[in-house]
Amino acid sequence: MNLAEAIHERNPDAKCFLIVDGESSDVLSSAENESWLSVTHKPIRMLHFLSDVVDAIATASVGE
Repeated sequence: MNLAEAIHERNPDAKCFLIVDGESSDVLSSAENESWLSVTHKPIRMLHFLSDVVDAIATASVGE
């Protein structure tokens, strides 16, 4: 989470993706309301993750 926050601080328009396991409730609680942060749970469903990445790219492209 610290790395994601540092990236966001340097580039507020960047979307960060966190991959977490079921034991990461502290990360989830702090990440819940952050629009710049997307949380993916293990095991990763690749099509769902890919969809999140495509959405982030599309959203970034609209802002340009």
